[in-house]
Amino acid sequence: MTDLKFTKFDFLEFQRWIELDLNAITWQGRYAKDFNEFWDCFFIEGSDFKSLMFKFKFAEKNIKIGPLASWFNWLKEKFICFVFIHKNISLKELSHQTEISLPHLGRLIRDYFLDFYPQFEEQLNTYLQIGSMAHKNSYLTFSHINKELDFSSKLRGIHAEEILNSLEVTLYAELQDFTKKLKKIKNVSLSKKILLPIKNFRLQIKYVRDLTALFVIGLLSVWGIKSFNLWYEKYLEQKIAVYEPQFKWSNKGISFFTKNEGPDENFKLDIDDFDEASVKREPVSIEADEIYQEETDVSLMSIDSLPKDFDTADLERSEYEEMNKRGTRDNRYGNRMVYRVIMKSVDPLESKQTLNELINKYKVTQVDNVRPGTLVPGGVYYNVFVPRPNLKDFLANIMKMDDVTLYETRTRRNNPPGKHRVFIWIKTF
Repeated sequence: MTDLKFTKFDFLEFQRWIELDLNAITWQGRYAKDFNEFWDCFFIEGSDFKSLMFKFKFAEKNIKIGPLASWFNWLKEKFICFVFIHKNISLKELSHQTEISLPHLGRLIRDYFLDFYPQFEEQLNTYLQIGSMAHKNSYLTFSHINKELDFSSKLRGIHAEEILNSLEVTLYAELQDFTKKLKKIKNVSLSKKILLPIKNFRLQIKYVRDLTALFVIGLLSVWGIKSFNLWYEKYLEQKIAVYEPQFKWSNKGISFFTKNEGPDENFKLDIDDFDEASVKREPVSIEADEIYQEETDVSLMSIDSLPKDFDTADLERSEYEEMNKRGTRDNRYGNRMVYRVIMKSVDPLESKQTLNELINKYKVTQVDNVRPGTLVPGGVYYNVFVPRPNLKDFLANIMKMDDVTLYETRTRRNNPPGKHRVFIWIKTF
């Protein structure tokens, strides 16, 4: 695949094809010398596509004025279309030489044809909407498209409504500055060094500045994430309470004698001591302090163990209390029943999704400021209120999930009227 070389005649033909209004561009001929100097420096005889594309990229980086930058972009697109039509080059080869992606190149040429033949939009989309280099239409040339669509007249470079062919670009001093920069690289062979960005001290300072800013932002981001994690960990410790039996009582009245190593040689036994020890004394009755714990758990093996009427159950003793008469459970009446669910799940996130659906279904509400389903170290945590009519169905559906253990708890704190408190802890195996 040989690179195209353009002659001076090709560039003159291109100028006529886009119908450049030199009289308007040079402001009635006053700046004709400046424009011709620019044109000869830009379109040099014997140039190939790589050198021209480099110059267009060079103009894109150096031209800052909006109208002038638009004019250079318009000139580049028109030149690509001119070469595709007059050199009968394939789309794939044109993409290779211009270093423009094939999809972008196809859209550019399609838009040019649509300006003149909008009635062929569907056919042009079929031919020129190319997704990759392997597409079957990547080898299409202008002659193939013209044979199928039969363009009736010779294609012009511009349509009637275009104005950039007469833009007074010579009035911008930036064009003269750009021409001076072009002269410096006019006779230099295009190598990899030229294609690289021009390096100067100012660009190096900008590079160091950007690198330093990126490094500082990275350090601040790491520090911020670490600080946030530490703060959030303390926040969770304060907001999440793990409810389990608390045995705060302890009998401190028991003491133990130390082992007697042997008889004390200085110990003297008096006969009066025996008489005093033989006197009968009245027994001392010691009443043990009432011992209780704040809450106790009853493991429910089945959902059928739950009472049918929760209002009545709050006023009666459970079977557990009747069988354990010496237990230290708090038996005071009131709506103080709490249920704790310990769930072991292989996939906690899937269990969480199922549980969220049940929460929405049974109108379960949040207890404190910890959102239900909060991810904490070791699993997922829920602290919710369940309406009393929905409690049994809600717990029954949970028992159908993974490895689940249900605990019944009576605490000192009353639940809101018509609701029961349920704690759920989803752990991984």
